[in-house]
Amino acid sequence: MKKNTFLGMLIVGTALAGTALAQSAPPLAITLPATQTSGTLTVSSSTYKSGAAIPLDNSSYGKSNSPQVTWTAGPGTTKSYVVLMEDPDAQIEGKPIIHWVAYDIPGSVTSLPENLPKEAAVANPKGMMQGMHVAKGPGYFGPKPPLGAATHHYHLEVFAVDKVLGLAAGATREDVLAGINGHVLAKGELVGLYTPAAK
Repeated sequence: MKKNTFLGMLIVGTALAGTALAQSAPPLAITLPATQTSGTLTVSSSTYKSGAAIPLDNSSYGKSNSPQVTWTAGPGTTKSYVVLMEDPDAQIEGKPIIHWVAYDIPGSVTSLPENLPKEAAVANPKGMMQGMHVAKGPGYFGPKPPLGAATHHYHLEVFAVDKVLGLAAGATREDVLAGINGHVLAKGELVGLYTPAAK
């Protein structure tokens, strides 16, 4: 079986499983003990508004372009930011589907442009790293729930962290969560929606 075919079956299968298990959605990173803090960030995007539909070009049915994202500055002791995008309407082994893992975004940066390169090390902003998404590659992987599925919710989460993680290229969500455990100063999220076309 070709790799792409297998990957497609995996993503579709897990999305279907998530739909069936919607009443027991897996916990998002922003709700875990490792990220608890009283500080808040306001997260926004020029690509889509909170609670609105994610455009086709930002889905994997389109170009899979990463969205533009902006957040308010964290406390003065912020050294870096982490960005995660998770879909709790589908899951693998009790964890949400991971669409984006970005870390070591410099503390002076409060926005990312649309359509970042799908590379582990990003040239601009310098120092930013991207980890592995559900399709086993670095960078952003756009929504791709199966055709005819119910609307999925995509949580774009931003964390202000009091250190630079210094993780190797291709880190996973779990690597990043271990690195920021007890170091999150503030956090916020933007939720976008994606409803696939009917079959």
